[in-house]
Amino acid sequence: MYRFFVGLSVVVGLAGCASTYSLPTSIPSAEIFVTAGNNPSGVTGRNIYLWAFKDEQCTQSDHGTLAGRSHAFASSALAASEPQQIAANDKFVFTAGYIDSRFAQNRQCTVTAAFVPEQGHLYKALIQVDDDVTKCGLGILDVTGGSEKRVAFSMPKYACLFNSNIVRENGKPLWTNYVVRR
Repeated sequence: MYRFFVGLSVVVGLAGCASTYSLPTSIPSAEIFVTAGNNPSGVTGRNIYLWAFKDEQCTQSDHGTLAGRSHAFASSALAASEPQQIAANDKFVFTAGYIDSRFAQNRQCTVTAAFVPEQGHLYKALIQVDDDVTKCGLGILDVTGGSEKRVAFSMPKYACLFNSNIVRENGKPLWTNYVVRR
């Protein structure tokens, strides 16, 4: 349980340090939210987040960084983040992330992508994580009007990570195991 709170504290701490993505009303906008597609068992908590960047070189966005997040305790349902206004008609670069905690272990997936949102549309960033977090991927869906349409996007070789100079291959899962000592 201690490791869960350490993992949760790190994610919440990083998210707490990130400036909230905020778009001036004069800029044409669309909306995006993030959710995860998996059903893990034996977890003590799960988190998803969406960070915005200026470009695929991970330059900090002029509008802020944190564009969405949600968390759930144990194996309860993980809600999608609230829709966030983003700039439309120009490339939007973001990282969707998933992390879960189990006894003495954190498992995470981080995927960075870029696409051009259309003004007035609503998008779902669906981070696909298999139940044992050994594979992860991303889908971007235009869900305007209630139907789901796949959206074309590109992915750089390396993931953009908030406040970090760690180089991590894009879309690869990462497990952190802890040694529990008496």
